[in-house]
Amino acid sequence: IAEIPLPFEDILTISFLDLEKRFGQLDKKKTYLLYCERGVVSRGLAENLIKQGLLNVKLFVWKG
Repeated sequence: IAEIPLPFEDILTISFLDLEKRFGQLDKKKTYLLYCERGVVSRGLAENLIKQGLLNVKLFVWKG
């Protein structure tokens, strides 16, 4: 099994339930990578993060 490192220095893992509570604590200069099984929840949260001023938001989409 191949491991592919993520191209980020610091990785913070936050559950989607906690993410909305912590919007105010997120650094607007950092990049945020969101992932969920089907992409529906992560897309909605990405839109909310962008509305909050976090412009470096990416979605991980599994194509398999």
